Amino acid sequence: MGHANSGKSLNYQVQQVLHSKLSISESRHEAKNNNDVSDKIFSYRTYHNYLETANRFVDYCKSNYNSKTLEDCRQHVNDYIQDKRAQGVSAYTQKSYLSSLSKLYNHSYFKEVETDVRHRADITRSRLDTESSRHFSETRNADLKEFCQATGLRRSELENVKGDCLREKDGQYYVHVTNGKGGKERDALILNNNQNVIDKIRNTEDSEKVWGRVHSKAPIHAYRSDYANQYYNSIARDTSMLSRSEIYYARGDMAGRSFDREALHEVSMSLGHNREDVIVQNYLR
Repeated sequence: MGHANSGKSLNYQVQQVLHSKLSISESRHEAKNNNDVSDKIFSYRTYHNYLETANRFVDYCKSNYNSKTLEDCRQHVNDYIQDKRAQGVSAYTQKSYLSSLSKLYNHSYFKEVETDVRHRADITRSRLDTESSRHFSETRNADLKEFCQATGLRRSELENVKGDCLREKDGQYYVHVTNGKGGKERDALILNNNQNVIDKIRNTEDSEKVWGRVHSKAPIHAYRSDYANQYYNSIARDTSMLSRSEIYYARGDMAGRSFDREALHEVSMSLGHNREDVIVQNYLR
């Protein structure tokens, strides 16, 4: 990282560095296969998340160490994370901060900087028992709930589903997602060929959005969890009949449980992930 912007504000330097990593038109999947993702950002949403976090970091460095450049700030990454730990910031948020700073400096800090251990019990995003979801009526939004539980789509994906997204293969229907997490495309299985979901899409004009703006208090992650559990349980094989290489042995809070790797992979791909541990730790019950 050069010093060409050393005369500019720290926030300007952060913006310049992260903006230079934007690779919106590129496929994250292909870049990952080519081991070429460390210095790239594949979506504007991710860019803005990194930008917000990195700006908080440099503001901290400016206030506490009178830092002038990003190179000055680099030595304070650990101090910043430890300060956040002392403030009681969740382990998940600590990890997200490290992701942003690793991208900013094109250097992985995960083995160098200590963070708290993440536990399933700490996951509060969009759970049905959270305060925010009490302001969301599942009765009045029964059709949205059914759609979510049958497709497993993220909020942003739901808001962009159009009438031309329905796909059929060998009698099974899917929702084609054109711009999922990281800009990836995928086909999300519609569980049990849910006819209400299929009709909802078919009855929407090709260029029109099926939902548009989704209620901000809707517990979308909880519905994705419902989808993951139903999907996994419908296809999982008895692990007692599988070889060790076919079994995923859970760790952490899920230690002692085992899962069918093949089924995990299928559910993971439909949800727009590609890691077994993410599905086990964040979705399955």
